[in-house]
Amino acid sequence: MKYNSLNLGYLLTLCLLGTVISQDALFNDLHCHLEELPSTLNSISYLDLNGEFHSFGKYFEDFTTNQKQISFTLTQESAFRVYVGPHDADIDLWLYNTSTNLAVAHSSLAVGTEEVIQAILSAGSYQLRLIYFGVWVGHYEAQECDAVMMELEVVPTGVLRPRINSFQCPAGESIPQIHFGPLELGQEVKYRSDYDDAGTTMFVRAPTTTGAVRWITSYNFTVPDSKDLSAIWKLNAVIGSEFIIGLSRTVACSPLCCS
Repeated sequence: MKYNSLNLGYLLTLCLLGTVISQDALFNDLHCHLEELPSTLNSISYLDLNGEFHSFGKYFEDFTTNQKQISFTLTQESAFRVYVGPHDADIDLWLYNTSTNLAVAHSSLAVGTEEVIQAILSAGSYQLRLIYFGVWVGHYEAQECDAVMMELEVVPTGVLRPRINSFQCPAGESIPQIHFGPLELGQEVKYRSDYDDAGTTMFVRAPTTTGAVRWITSYNFTVPDSKDLSAIWKLNAVIGSEFIIGLSRTVACSPLCCS
């Protein structure tokens, strides 16, 4: 998914639906119809349209080598941010200036963590390297349908600064209200903030301490009991935000009790 729009605040999409799925059908859904990680960002799909882009999604990667290189050239100073989700291959991010072959920045070198690089880059040529440490040391074996979760955005600072200055923060926080009543009747629940609350900017304040984690809100719901052991409920929750200047965000799902 690639787009060039500005969305200060966040977009929440939640879908809960129930169906009976056979085991064979469940595994057949694990297909490889994914876009491959690009080797360059200098194409009409990325930088070559107007010098900015935002992409997010799962990308196919076969992990046959111990790194993936993504090259790009900037014609003007730009804000750059990339995120890669945790992966068993232990992915680390390194950003190089190809003119000097020196590292500009790198992500956390810890094992099994989210990887992020955020920087202001001068005009020039660069190479983003995804280092697969687990593959390099022989601790990870490639799977049939491997994928990397990655979000990447580049925006010229001359475009980004006026956008930021024109945005007025709301006086108070605005958090989506999701009603799970239909779920108790065995019906699916769907919510899209850009549709169900069209025209509303969902806004939350960042933690006041650098590096701190803030719990924003939670939604409690009950999955209907069923004697049919093959009945499966699927939860799909997505939160989006203004990635280039926003903070990292996470969605977690955990049981309140067990029986």
